[in-house]
Amino acid sequence: MIYPDGYISFSDPEFIQPPYTFPNPKWPEQRDASFIAPFFAQQVFQHVGDRGISNVWYRLVFRPRAYETFDEWGQPLMSPQDNYGDMFRTPRDRYMKQQWGRVEDPYLLDNITMSIRDGIVGANGFRADYALIVTWERMAYGGAPKITQVNLYEEAKRWTNTYQLVLATDEIRSYAIFNYAHINWTSSNTAGALQGRGGLQSAL
Repeated sequence: MIYPDGYISFSDPEFIQPPYTFPNPKWPEQRDASFIAPFFAQQVFQHVGDRGISNVWYRLVFRPRAYETFDEWGQPLMSPQDNYGDMFRTPRDRYMKQQWGRVEDPYLLDNITMSIRDGIVGANGFRADYALIVTWERMAYGGAPKITQVNLYEEAKRWTNTYQLVLATDEIRSYAIFNYAHINWTSSNTAGALQGRGGLQSAL
C-alpha cells in the first residue's frame, strides 16, 4: 500500500498522529506494521487556487522474459534479443504489459542494478528483475496554509518536498534506494511544528 504520508506499507498501520514510536509499544494488542519510509510525516496535497500541484506517482517495472541485456555477472550479452523479444513473450506477458502502472523496461532495471552493485557491499551478484518506483511530488506539510492566489505558485512550491523510493528485488534479495530532490520542511503542525520546522518529532 502506498500512502501520501511518505511511506509504503506491507500491512495496515495503527498510526494516529505524531509522535510515533517504533516498534509499536502496544504490540501484540495492536499491529506493528512493516513499512519502508523515505520521508514519514503527516503530509497533504497542496493546491494553488483550485488546482492541485502535489502528486504521488508510482510505476511497477518488470523485466520481460526472453529479453535479457546483462548476464548474471553484469556483463552485456553478445547478442541482445531486441529484435526477437516479442516472439518469446506469452499472451499473459502481453496482457500484463497493458495493466495500469506497469511497464516493461529492462534498461531501467539494468541501471537500478548497477546503482545497487556500485553502492552496496556484497551486491555483486544481484540483478533487479522487478522494481517499484514511487515519487512524492511537491507534498506540503500537514497543516500547511491553503494558497488561494494563483500568482503565488512559486511561493507555494518553495514549501513542498519532492522525493522518491525505488524498491528493487530479484525475488531473493531486496534493496531500497531513497532519492531526495527538494526537502523544504521537516515536520507537520500536528507534531507541533511551526511552518514545517521543529515540533515534537521530525520526519522519519
